Amino acid sequence: MVHATAPDGHGVSTAMTKVLYVAGWGRSGTTILDNLLGQVEGFVSTGELHYVWERGLRQGRDCGCGQPLRECETWTSTFASAFGGIEAIDPSAVVRLQDSARTRHALRALRAVRADRVTRTIPYARYLHRLYDGIGATTGARVIVDSSKYPTDGILAAGLEGYEVFVVHMVRDPRAVAFSWQRFKPTRDKKTDGGVLKRVGLVRSTMVWQVYNAVIARTVKAAVGDEHYQVLHYEQLASDPATVVDDLIRFVKEAPAAKPVFAGNEVELKVTHTASGNPGRFRTGTTAIRLDDEWRNSMPRWQRTIVTMLAFPMSVRLQYGG
Repeated sequence: MVHATAPDGHGVSTAMTKVLYVAGWGRSGTTILDNLLGQVEGFVSTGELHYVWERGLRQGRDCGCGQPLRECETWTSTFASAFGGIEAIDPSAVVRLQDSARTRHALRALRAVRADRVTRTIPYARYLHRLYDGIGATTGARVIVDSSKYPTDGILAAGLEGYEVFVVHMVRDPRAVAFSWQRFKPTRDKKTDGGVLKRVGLVRSTMVWQVYNAVIARTVKAAVGDEHYQVLHYEQLASDPATVVDDLIRFVKEAPAAKPVFAGNEVELKVTHTASGNPGRFRTGTTAIRLDDEWRNSMPRWQRTIVTMLAFPMSVRLQYGG
């Protein structure tokens, strides 16, 4: 509950929809976090919403429910509410607008937020605003979980009228991240590149890990403020998911009537309507949340040394110095 200003200038108490924005570099556990939060009453899991235009609309890839996103009732209703229907949108045009809201534009986006001019100066923000509106209208959710990860998308969200934005900065050991990016990971809804997720080399993965985490820790945090920003380590989520979910519910100032019930590290996952994400977003039923630390035994020492050197000093700031 926040205080907004009415047209006549008087303060009124107005309930705002909340956005829980999950920021970070890929392969950091954001998909499972998004899925878990989507099980909480009053929360809606949207996955990597940034890619709904390219992957969901242009490429015709699947929603987390298993249907092509263009045919999913939740998404068709969302786009009908937000834009008058999917056919009323030119997704290629929106993707082009996203090029003006990349990570290198983070400071420009922050200035727009501080000047209260986000939707006037950055056209892509207008589409994001209407998309959030459509999701809220269709699902009735109090909290929209958006795990797009991109720093600038999180900054833009912070400047949208009518939304209270909280940022979870998801981090993972850079060696684990680099190892994961080299794996061959098949995904059911990708028709190109042999049906596997994109792979990224050690050096690029680690340099982007460094840049993303630095921008999120400074610029994204500045956009939302200290009380709306929280760092979450993947290792913490994997070892105690129930506590993490409870902590995040409190973080966004919610007290839901229902939340996922864990038996140890196992949980029953229901279908979510995620726009994009790693293959784990399609998982339902009894699911074990376990720490993936294969890199410790399978990653060559020379690779670990390179990543450790390249990740400094951000690795120390994020408590991955060992």
